Amino acid sequence: MTNQPETVAADRTRLLTGVAVALLVVGVALFMVGRPYLAIIGSVANLAGVLILLDVWVRRRLLQR
Repeated sequence: MTNQPETVAADRTRLLTGVAVALLVVGVALFMVGRPYLAIIGSVANLAGVLILLDVWVRRRLLQR
């Protein structure tokens, strides 16, 4: 792994995408359990995952300009 700006940005994007997908999977699993407090935690995890994916998408769009 090098410290080139492109490599660092790609690694960060890959890491954030993985975290977001994990949050979405955990959020859906918690939401499907059926307990009200777990559904709330699952909804927050889903929201966090969507916001991270939106952040990655916006950063990628801005870097393409």
